[in-house]
Amino acid sequence: MAEDANAAGGSVLVAEVLRQRAVRERARWEEFNRRAREEEEEGAERGRTRRAPARGGDNGDDDSRAAGARNDEVDETPTAATVARTEPTDGDDDDDDEPMCRICFGGEEDDAKGADRLFAPCQCRGSQGLVHVRCLNQWRARSRNNASYFECNTCHYRYHLERAAWAGRLEDPRVLAATSGCVVLFAVLSVGVVVRLTATRALVPLFARLAALAERAGVTGATLNAVANLGTPRPSHGWRDSVRAAYAACGTAGANTKCDSRALRVALREAHRVVTRSIALVDASPLHLEFAFYRVVEWLPPWWCVGALDGWNDHFRARVTVDQLVGESSSADVGSWRGRWWWWLSPRHCAGDVADALDTVVAGLVVLGFAAFGWNLGTRLRGNFRFNFEHLLLPLAMMVSSHGARTARLIVPLGVVGGYYEVYRAVRVWSKELLTRFGERVLEVRPRPG
Repeated sequence: MAEDANAAGGSVLVAEVLRQRAVRERARWEEFNRRAREEEEEGAERGRTRRAPARGGDNGDDDSRAAGARNDEVDETPTAATVARTEPTDGDDDDDDEPMCRICFGGEEDDAKGADRLFAPCQCRGSQGLVHVRCLNQWRARSRNNASYFECNTCHYRYHLERAAWAGRLEDPRVLAATSGCVVLFAVLSVGVVVRLTATRALVPLFARLAALAERAGVTGATLNAVANLGTPRPSHGWRDSVRAAYAACGTAGANTKCDSRALRVALREAHRVVTRSIALVDASPLHLEFAFYRVVEWLPPWWCVGALDGWNDHFRARVTVDQLVGESSSADVGSWRGRWWWWLSPRHCAGDVADALDTVVAGLVVLGFAAFGWNLGTRLRGNFRFNFEHLLLPLAMMVSSHGARTARLIVPLGVVGGYYEVYRAVRVWSKELLTRFGERVLEVRPRPG
């Protein structure tokens, strides 16, 4: 098959088509020879029947055997009719005279127009010379060989293309990348909204009712606590309003005054308590996927960082003082926050609705990342199980065993990137299909005979 593919210009499909065509022609040729041999045998049998020996004296038997030998010699001599029957001619197979598509082997309907007509796009001759317009466009759009879009894989003739003025934009890599990004972003937002609504509107209320029923029934212990924890709603954003109000009050004292008021200290202390208990899944249900992800990978996003603290380690250290929460921030500047790219994502500026929207995006990224990573891993294992098991699955298992659940920090980005690549490939195929259907057409090289 590899040699046939190389002979067909690297196209596996064309090589398979040629192989099937050769098998059919070989079968027809063998059937033709078999029928010719049967006719010869029938003719020889009839000749032997006519030459039955006459019963008489010895002279008569000798004469009959001699005559039979002479007749056999005559019958074994090939005649012109026999040679004509055993040698194939152009008129033996009527199917070869009918126009046929070299891809789908279909013919052409009467008065076929548009994509259903047969035409000659290249210099190939014979059974490879004609192809349906639709079949050729699909092959050009979906072939993994990029050269197949512009040239024939058999004769390497570059197609004569007629394009519209706007057709080139569909092949612009920037347009394809931007379209793929929009598709991925829409998928992330859609999945995040579905996950968020499912958790807040269905699962959390359901477990809250189950916890209430279990408490009325007298159930106690770890079971009741687990069910009650699953029914815990999302934390309130009231602490954000208190923190912003305290910072605003400090702003009236002067531009260079250190923001160290009692109201700010109280607000930051309460904010730290709410955030740590929520991210630790004490006052938040694990069904809120974004909080479960923050807890598993030990990552605290900037819109949940309180005061001057930075990241997971600062918030979950053994002892956090109020001075550490206040830091060196003043009314006009927040010290180290000013030089960070997430300045406007800090709780001082980020409202509760913005934080919820960002959490929704994180939930969508987590779901799509794991789904795309699992799909890609399963596809690779089905293609070449042994190689991918040794070079992909075993290293991943070792990474999980050594780093634990924090490996999700790597799995989610890799899954999102892999999903974006698959979307980009699909968008490129769609753009080629649109281009072949509306933006350009392949011109016929030579007119069809008759």
